[in-house]
Amino acid sequence: MSAADAIPGRTSHALDLLNFFLADVRDGLGPYLSIYLLLTHHWDQASIGLVMGIGGLAAIAAQTPVGAAVDRTTAKRALIVAGALTVAAGTLAMPLFPHFFAISLLQALTGVASSVFAPALAAITLGIVGTRSFSRRIGRNESFNHAGNATAGAITGGLAYCFGPAVVFWVLAVMAALSVLAALRIPGDEIDHDVARGMDHTPGAAHPSPSGIAALFRDRRLLIFAAAMVVESRLNQMLRMGSPAGVNRPGGSGQRSTPTMSTRPETAPSRRVASFCRPSGTKPRFTMTIRPSPRRAGVNTQ
Repeated sequence: MSAADAIPGRTSHALDLLNFFLADVRDGLGPYLSIYLLLTHHWDQASIGLVMGIGGLAAIAAQTPVGAAVDRTTAKRALIVAGALTVAAGTLAMPLFPHFFAISLLQALTGVASSVFAPALAAITLGIVGTRSFSRRIGRNESFNHAGNATAGAITGGLAYCFGPAVVFWVLAVMAALSVLAALRIPGDEIDHDVARGMDHTPGAAHPSPSGIAALFRDRRLLIFAAAMVVESRLNQMLRMGSPAGVNRPGGSGQRSTPTMSTRPETAPSRRVASFCRPSGTKPRFTMTIRPSPRRAGVNTQ
């Protein structure tokens, strides 16, 4: 029996849609914000890197308290709704206030809000399907998550080709609104909140008590795992912002002007996934391409 068959069809489809629409929201603007700040407002690489780092650090700092809040509350769907609306509002405000302090504050706000999605989705899924079907259902969740990322990227690329890089803010806001509708379609009474926080027990057995936050510091395995995850996350960010990434201006000496994009000769059209241009031929055209290695994604200038 599949994970989809283990729960009612409406609930399964609502979870599918939630993971699909939330894919673009939970990852945030990412390099799109770098492109926008570089092209439209001519930010320097230090400022772009700093505001991007602020969002990441805020998300890391919020993970533990947000996870504890997800465990404690029975309003897990409301947390997803609040997070999606916060990300949408912060994203739409960025083009209106393109100043360093405002962008930094909005990045921190959206970073904290986006930290809600992963634990809340996992808890809702566990509370609905239980421990036996959890692994299969998580795999299905991730399938729809990747499909949502690919679809959002294709839509963003097509619209940005004609309307410019600012369209990415609107696409993310629309995806956030659709994810709110998908979250509200999940019946709240089908979530077992005890199971969702890992407190499942056999009938008649004593109900387990939830452990406190001190348990995180007493378990050596958890501490090693947490340290490894932090290092892995920071290394991934460094690889995305490091040597394969940098923007060279046309006709320049090859120095990078931002740590998140790279200039290479334009590849075949079949490998082009997004282009950022203006209708006027007097403006530079930016083309995002996908290389065989996921670390080699870049932005080409012409």
